Amino acid sequence: MLRTRVAKRQDRPWIALVVLPLLMTAAALTPLPHHFWLLVPLVCLTWWWCSVEWAWGWVVGVIEAAWGLQWAYVGIYCLEDFPRHRVLVGILWAGYAAIVAAAGALNRWHYGRRNGW
Repeated sequence: MLRTRVAKRQDRPWIALVVLPLLMTAAALTPLPHHFWLLVPLVCLTWWWCSVEWAWGWVVGVIEAAWGLQWAYVGIYCLEDFPRHRVLVGILWAGYAAIVAAAGALNRWHYGRRNGW
């Protein structure tokens, strides 16, 4: 019964590769210790909604969450270490996010038609 349920799951790449990594980043950034345990069900949901064709696709979502967490910490520490250059830090921080978003949009536009995006 469980195998048939797993075999019938549907691909939801937008949820698995955009929404859930953002939620994992937010859960890891919260100061409350019990929010950290939300990562386990979020990783399981990433596996559930990732591609059925590629068994390791869920790892991409986890890596995206790790990159998001790294991006957040770099920005936080740069804002703390360079208080007189907050505008420059903000521009560079947001600029990096814009470059990554543009690269992802270009990749989805180029390869997304065959992958269901």
